[in-house]
Amino acid sequence: MEQEFINLFDLFNPDRLRTVSNFREMLKCPRDITVQIELKATECAKLPFKTPWDGIFFAYYLSDEKNQPDKWFINDWGENKCQIILERGKKQISSHFVKTEDVLRLLMECRRILAQR
Repeated sequence: MEQEFINLFDLFNPDRLRTVSNFREMLKCPRDITVQIELKATECAKLPFKTPWDGIFFAYYLSDEKNQPDKWFINDWGENKCQIILERGKKQISSHFVKTEDVLRLLMECRRILAQR
């Protein structure tokens, strides 16, 4: 089955996303959704701030809805598309493509840790 493209901003409000240095040391609110974004070096180079050496961004998304996924993964697939996978527990509940430029915009507009400013 072919995965469809969706608008990333139908899922994410950049004001509710905050990057963290890692998940082990950063406190999590009960309504926070764990988000992991993996970008290739060529895409990281387009961002106007310091990025992780491996292109992996860790973040929390503050949800105001119940029955939300508890983990979101965004992976760079090249050709200007990223795959977004939503999981609840250890079970994948959906998978879609989003535009890479929207992922970059999300990272530019969210709240970032000091090392990424």
